[in-house]
Amino acid sequence: MLDKILKIVYKSGANRLKDIAKKLDIRKELLLQMIGDLERGGYLKLLEGKCSTECEKCPFANGCVINSYNKIWALTEKGFKFVEK
Repeated sequence: MLDKILKIVYKSGANRLKDIAKKLDIRKELLLQMIGDLERGGYLKLLEGKCSTECEKCPFANGCVINSYNKIWALTEKGFKFVEK
């Protein structure tokens, strides 16, 4: 199941917790535990912040969900290597 999470994030670049849970048809609480395992393992990183003028360069600018109420996860370099092998 952990590899499925990584593949979902890989395909879309980054995802909110509720979006990943919906795609996997699992509860957010369970997913949060699994994401914690992937973060501790160095495969995922939590992205937090507020959009700025730098967002114009971001490929996700049109559908950005980063704000103080949302958290999204993205693959680390280790996560990319795992998914691409």
